[in-house]
Amino acid sequence: MRALTVAALSLAACSDPTGALGEPDAALVARADAQITPQEITLKLWLDGQPASGIDVLFHDSSGALVKRVSTNGLGKAAAVMPSGGSVTFPYPGRSELRTVMDLLPGATLEAGRIPPEVTPTTVTHTVTRPAADWPGATGQSLLFGCDLVGPVGTVSVSSRCLGPDGRAAILGITVGDPAFEQILAFTFLADVDGATAGTHVLPPWSDAFDRIDVAVRNTPLDVEGGSFVLQPVRHGRAFLIGAMGGDFTATVPADGRLVFTSSTVPGFAEQYTRHISLTRPGNGCATGVNQRALVSPAAVSSIDFATDFLPRVTACSQAADGTLAIETAAPLPTADMLFAYAFTNGAFSPWIVYRRADARTVKLPELPADYATPPVTLDGWSFGFEDRDGIDGYEAFLSTMDVVTGGWVGPGAPVIATSRSSYGNPR
Repeated sequence: MRALTVAALSLAACSDPTGALGEPDAALVARADAQITPQEITLKLWLDGQPASGIDVLFHDSSGALVKRVSTNGLGKAAAVMPSGGSVTFPYPGRSELRTVMDLLPGATLEAGRIPPEVTPTTVTHTVTRPAADWPGATGQSLLFGCDLVGPVGTVSVSSRCLGPDGRAAILGITVGDPAFEQILAFTFLADVDGATAGTHVLPPWSDAFDRIDVAVRNTPLDVEGGSFVLQPVRHGRAFLIGAMGGDFTATVPADGRLVFTSSTVPGFAEQYTRHISLTRPGNGCATGVNQRALVSPAAVSSIDFATDFLPRVTACSQAADGTLAIETAAPLPTADMLFAYAFTNGAFSPWIVYRRADARTVKLPELPADYATPPVTLDGWSFGFEDRDGIDGYEAFLSTMDVVTGGWVGPGAPVIATSRSSYGNPR
């Protein structure tokens, strides 16, 4: 969440001889020296749990100039000696996309393509009996056992990864009146069953006695013109994705800045909620937006403050003729973990993704050799901004904890439900 620059560390070393920042003076000096002394930077690529060899890797200095081009060896490794601020660019096997990771410290080893560590899941068979009477007008039914969408009813197989830590789970059934499963007519559920042991479960009668939740975003800027809202109930630590629990916003923000989203929810079911809110502003030359995905209690789900619960908004963004991306924000971002830049083409993201430290405000894209074929498409533009992920403290922690290719949490302490905030802009 917090990224300290070299300058900040150096100042701390001069003004804090007691090491109150939690790092001895000698360690501060050694770290500063490491950032200016050229050392080897190593990339290690993995594919399906095995080293990926023969991958064409580019190493660039902080100006974006090419330092070295080399293929990964039999151990999946490629390396180059560079000073602080260098970057590595590589394609990933099986994907027509690039990753560029900037601001690497000398001596760093970046691993990519890692598979998140997890216990091999098991499958448990259960029999679920639906309510005796069908709901009038229903055209379809769906059944969620833990986080598993297992079908209507009958004999179902449930993955252990969709059960709670103690093997307990909830079963939620819904009946709908449309093929897209957006018009939920009724629900039924069992709040607590033993999911780790095969069993038979009989669901109670259908009910349409939904509760209504109004989620108010206070202090919303009046220039916000669009957005979306998704609410997911969480029980036994697993989120249940139910259609119609959310919606889009395309209206005018009220004069008092209180923007209200309304959702139906199943009474007595949720122990927590995941709440995902996205708000956008078309802008003049820079379309901007903010996102928040939070895990909240039922008591806290209905209130959120734009001024304190989102990252500060992007106020300007641009792309220069040489491709350099520049961005400005309304306020500092002391908790952001990284700056990201996603290329897009034909409305789809990610033929090229770039990461760098969150205290940066520009991204100078590295030079790609003419025969470097990836990405094989013409880029239409970039979306770039900042992200703060809960449980991660700064850029180096992000690189060691999150895989820059798979997006999986590969470090210790992986949350069951990841939460984050982001603020971004798109040059227009």
